[in-house]
Amino acid sequence: MTTGPVLILKVNDRLPGETLDVTQGTKLHITAEAYGEHDQVPLHSLEIVAHGKSLKKAEAEGSARLSIDLELPVEA
Repeated sequence: MTTGPVLILKVNDRLPGETLDVTQGTKLHITAEAYGEHDQVPLHSLEIVAHGKSLKKAEAEGSARLSIDLELPVEA
């Protein structure tokens, strides 16, 4: 159990722990979702960061759900 937000991350519809074989130039579809509770765990932002750079950010004031969809090419 948690009193914090629930986070779900998928890359090409695969969950953490699953294998994903890709080659350079392949596009990755990344989906991140955060679920909270408006009165107890309000969400303010959700951000995807890679190599110290923000790739995409969703913001809302006291939301119960935030999501990000991102297409990202495989560079290496």
